[in-house]
Amino acid sequence: MQKCIFILLATLAFARLNAQNISVDNGAFPNIGISIKSEKPLNQVDVKILQAGKEIPFQWKEPEKNTSTGAKSVYFLIETSGFTANVVVNNCKKGVSDFIKNAPEGTFFNVSSFWKADADSKILNNLSADFTTNKQAITDEISQKIKPVSDPQQQADLHKAIYDAIDYVGKTATTSQKQIVVLTAGVNKSYSPIRIDDCIDKANQSDVQVFSLVYKTGFTYALDNLKKLADKTSAKSNLVSSASEITENLQEFFKTENSTSAGEQVYQISFTLPNPDDLNALEISIAGQKQPLNITKPTQEQKGEKVQNESKPNNNLLYIGIAVAILGIGGYFLYDKQQKAKKEQEEKERAAKAEMERQQQLFQQEQQRLQQQQQQFFAQSTTTLKEPEKFDPKKTMIGGGGGTPKLNVVGENFRQTFMLHKPTMTIGRKEGNDIVIPIQTVSGSHAILTNEGGNWFIADNNSTNGVILNGNRVQKHILKNGDEIQLGGALMIFQV
Repeated sequence: MQKCIFILLATLAFARLNAQNISVDNGAFPNIGISIKSEKPLNQVDVKILQAGKEIPFQWKEPEKNTSTGAKSVYFLIETSGFTANVVVNNCKKGVSDFIKNAPEGTFFNVSSFWKADADSKILNNLSADFTTNKQAITDEISQKIKPVSDPQQQADLHKAIYDAIDYVGKTATTSQKQIVVLTAGVNKSYSPIRIDDCIDKANQSDVQVFSLVYKTGFTYALDNLKKLADKTSAKSNLVSSASEITENLQEFFKTENSTSAGEQVYQISFTLPNPDDLNALEISIAGQKQPLNITKPTQEQKGEKVQNESKPNNNLLYIGIAVAILGIGGYFLYDKQQKAKKEQEEKERAAKAEMERQQQLFQQEQQRLQQQQQQFFAQSTTTLKEPEKFDPKKTMIGGGGGTPKLNVVGENFRQTFMLHKPTMTIGRKEGNDIVIPIQTVSGSHAILTNEGGNWFIADNNSTNGVILNGNRVQKHILKNGDEIQLGGALMIFQV
């Protein structure tokens, strides 16, 4: 209750002061300073300082001109390397496009994709030569031109792409606000010498904010570096796992930018009292409207302190003050509720991050264990898994006396041979697949085997860890006798 009363009194005082729009500084008495706050422009000829009805000459200072237009340029940098694959790239495109469609009119946009630098050290693939406010045009360009690349080596010059983007935005964008949003898997697998500290220095020199959205994949990402870059450029960095989360985070990043206004302008007046001993009948007249100036002679202790004008507001202003007070109390409790919810959300995010890091560490340990198991497996069991090769010109035919093709599978505590007895067979962790592999790192519906004209093919079914054929990641590839296939922690040999 005491807190409510305090808020009510403070809000009434604030409303009263703003209603008067005038503050007085008598710290250098008899030299007086007056500040006039006004939402509308004022002319010096409309202002008068009066003492006993006589005008007092004064010096007038206009508000400082604000050259900022408030407009901003946003540059989206989307990774299309082997780390992001098809699903991640498509979600990034959709999340960015949905945000742009509902962004405030007059915002300038440009979009670029990247993966690794070419022979000429070029890495940015800008969709537009310049920033544009045409939202339909830029979203069409995103849909048509940004595509995942064939990147079996999985290389991403992340730091170089960010550095070059900062340089481009700093030189090209003409607005007062310049911002970059990096959408990435967060892996800097690069031969470039550029470090994250180089990006921070470049961003601060160019006055560019660098936000980042790191998409959750099965790879170990450098989230701390991107958070450091965001913190040092007064931006933000978050984890995302869907197109809708991308859009929501972008709206959260830029939500305060939609409600800016010109605000009040402050005019400064200074004058010297011709009769310091007679402080009665002091008035200020603004466009014919007079208000009394209650100026007192300060004591030595009060020198330099500002006193607010004590003119009484009229009844209408009092009613406005009461309404503002009520809104202020409601706003306080709403703010307090939001802060508690925000704190709970931050705790959940910290816990989720810690759990994710723990899972990644376990995954890396499991990968190392599986690699050791793979070496032992191929050293000890090659002769038992690889049967003598039967004559078959294509080495893929089912018929011709070669018998039914099969997959020999091993991983963790699992070992089994599957006969390929159907034209199409699915592989995955979930029950219902033709080939069920109960290993956590195998996706629920990981891959598909198909027989096309006597040739067997394996295709990735949008899995998390992909299909690794003879050491290379593939989307779809023909199989030959003896091929070695890795699905997460499962190792397989195809035999005809």
